[in-house]
Amino acid sequence: MKVGHFVPYLEPMDCVPMLLSLLKYRSEAGADQFVVVGESGPQTMAVLETGAQLFIEPDLKSAVGVLAGADVINVHCPTEEWGARLFGHVQKANKPSAFTIYGQQFLRTQIPARCICVTPSVYYSQPSSIGASDLVELGVDLEAVTPACGNRSAIVDTIARVGRGWRHKESFWWAMADILARHPRVCIEIAGGDGAGTQRVRAVSASETLSDVLARADILVATPDTGEGSVTYGLMVAMAMGVPAVLTDMVDLRGLAVDGDTALVVPDGDTAALVLAVESLLRDESLRCRLSAGAREHALSHFDVRHRVPQYEAIYADLLAVGRPAAAHPVPKGGARLARAARWRDHFNSACVALRNRRPAHANRPEV
Repeated sequence: MKVGHFVPYLEPMDCVPMLLSLLKYRSEAGADQFVVVGESGPQTMAVLETGAQLFIEPDLKSAVGVLAGADVINVHCPTEEWGARLFGHVQKANKPSAFTIYGQQFLRTQIPARCICVTPSVYYSQPSSIGASDLVELGVDLEAVTPACGNRSAIVDTIARVGRGWRHKESFWWAMADILARHPRVCIEIAGGDGAGTQRVRAVSASETLSDVLARADILVATPDTGEGSVTYGLMVAMAMGVPAVLTDMVDLRGLAVDGDTALVVPDGDTAALVLAVESLLRDESLRCRLSAGAREHALSHFDVRHRVPQYEAIYADLLAVGRPAAAHPVPKGGARLARAARWRDHFNSACVALRNRRPAHANRPEV
């Protein structure tokens, strides 16, 4: 079975890590596959190192022509919007296809094809009447991740946050302003950010690998915003590396960690709780060590990407056998409606908490 993978661009965030894992572990098993990309990027060499054929086709018509040589097509979409844009083009290849969806847009689109969803919120947002959906959560290539637990100093210097800067919630910046004012040594690195930043708030471009950023980090803060993309991957890598984390209680994050054992969990949008949790890690080395060890152990047991690859293989085999997107795994009845209601409740509660905690700019707010 020959699988053709299509991805719009090759950046370390979003969909490329899962693509690289599929290429690596399917190739080791002797699978036949190739990759078509819309444009090259920082991870182009990483794709070539897997041994897979790589075609760079900026024109979608040319890309579809290459993909037509596959038995099954797997389109890797950063968001559902990308999936909707690509669906019509991929259909012209007239081959069984699956769309792996890594994140949602605020205004959700619909893709009438087999969808592989990487988070529960994306999975339960798919209407049961539109194609079929499978939940295959992201994983970490543990062979490529070096634990940094033993290299951390007793003094915290760096707090990391994964995601593009404009998508951080307001509560994150209010909390970090307080942290920077109270702890002059601490700086913040935004992995996947843009711009020059400042002396204490640094934007790390997408050309630097996530592992390199997290190797410098003493604490990870995970406060994803609506439609941010695959919000779970950064937390999974941090836990695999033993980076102690503070995360907000959101649908896609709450199943990845145990509060007090593998991470600290705070209410979404609660600035005061976020400050308190971060400061408890800044001041308590034993707590950082305990969470670091617990996170690493949890990641080894639950996040190994090699356990995800057979799930993709089963979907590819199913598609090839049926010859078209099949409804073998429909979304549970009522699940989409309930999940949407839960997600809106989360957004509403977050907004209410943020408004209660919102404060005007004050004289001692640091320049960040």
